Amino acid sequence: MVIQKNLITSFNKFRQKIKEKNIVIEKFEVYIDLIFYWIVYEAFLHSNRRMDKLYQKYLSDYHTAEIFYRENFPDGIPKDAKILDAGCGRGRVAAVLTQLGCETTSFDIGKNNFWGAIENQLFFMADVQYIPIKNESFDYCTNFLVLEYVNDDVKAIMELYRILKSNGILIIHVTTKENLKTKFSGKRLDEDHFREYFIDEIKNKVASAGFIVEHISTFGFYSPIFTRFINNIISRTQWKKMGDLVSEDNRGVICIQCRK
Repeated sequence: MVIQKNLITSFNKFRQKIKEKNIVIEKFEVYIDLIFYWIVYEAFLHSNRRMDKLYQKYLSDYHTAEIFYRENFPDGIPKDAKILDAGCGRGRVAAVLTQLGCETTSFDIGKNNFWGAIENQLFFMADVQYIPIKNESFDYCTNFLVLEYVNDDVKAIMELYRILKSNGILIIHVTTKENLKTKFSGKRLDEDHFREYFIDEIKNKVASAGFIVEHISTFGFYSPIFTRFINNIISRTQWKKMGDLVSEDNRGVICIQCRK
């Protein structure tokens, strides 16, 4: 809310200065108002609600769920597979797999209200560095954009290795250290990140834990300027297409699929 108030205050001061110089006609002033308040509404005031709608699509729109499934599980998942989403956030993996008939166990360090909308799936609170699950319990594990926020990412990866069955599959997404925002500003994409990753860096970390890396790809786009605004107003499909326009190293996210 502080960001919105500061923006509106600055904008009103700007309009007043222009008025004092008598260089704005009424129609142009209306256009400026409409554009500015649309930016504030869409990029800041409404961003959480727009994200809620996207997650509702994961839960209720089969086409959206199917696209997400194909992107993240190109080889498919057997219906009887035991799946863990480690660091699940709102629970999009569980939402998608619910529609496709798979059962998922999910956890995050904090509870999310969206969990209650996903039926017949297990959610609990835990830290990925200390997973309260016995050894070799799952066939698949996803860990999407979590390791950046973890104090000891090596310990977290070792925990993911521990809970997977022999020949189990781990799919990790992490933020690239060479995304355009970080590369040109010198700052991490999120101030709460402990780290971001070069491709070889995350590859070596999962290999050191014992995993066999089977596939690496990058996707997505973080603009070097107006990053939050642009990400809030474009769709996920547009975000991925924009990523295809830059080099593989400069895309937003690294995806690694590996096997125990």
